Amino acid sequence: MTDTLDGTAAVDRASGRRGRWWAAAAAVALLAAGIGWWAVRGTEQGTVAVPSTVCDGSLPGSLAAAVLPAEGAAYTEEVREFSRPGAESGYCFLRAGGVSVQVKFDLSAGGTFTRATIEKQAHAKGRSPLSADGAEGYVGDRSGALFAPCPHDGDKDAIAWVTAGYVQADDDVAGSQRDGFRDLTIAAARHAAQDVLGCTGTGKQGGGS
Repeated sequence: MTDTLDGTAAVDRASGRRGRWWAAAAAVALLAAGIGWWAVRGTEQGTVAVPSTVCDGSLPGSLAAAVLPAEGAAYTEEVREFSRPGAESGYCFLRAGGVSVQVKFDLSAGGTFTRATIEKQAHAKGRSPLSADGAEGYVGDRSGALFAPCPHDGDKDAIAWVTAGYVQADDDVAGSQRDGFRDLTIAAARHAAQDVLGCTGTGKQGGGS
């Protein structure tokens, strides 16, 4: 095509070049946005990496990994007084993949939990008795508890009450997690009784039942 005196053809060609440039730029921008979205989504929905230790470094990470989803949102934890020697209560929230697990201990006054009460809880529907290191309690598909003798400040019948269980769990957690909660509850009870509360008579012998 020959240019006219008023430059119409040249303008048309320039407009075409600009149109193609903007189209290419828009395509690149959309591609970059898509890559960015998938990168973020991959980070949020990828394999869950649980640290080697959890709950402020007091428990093995493998015990948390056993009861948390393997895929989904990244692992986080929230801890309060879980490892401070002398604390009389504390908790640790473990979160990953849309699931939350709470591990908690409390020093309870003697008489709060009688042997009959503990036995009744241990034989409730869906639970099995659990014992370790002189502590008695129970384990179920989604939680566990141990009650350990812990003479404290003149109260010879005081008890360390330790629980571990799901606070929030959706369909990503399928089936029974009984073995995982058995091991997590025993480890948490040992930590609370020995390292935090200083209970006497709570050795590391024995195991779950």
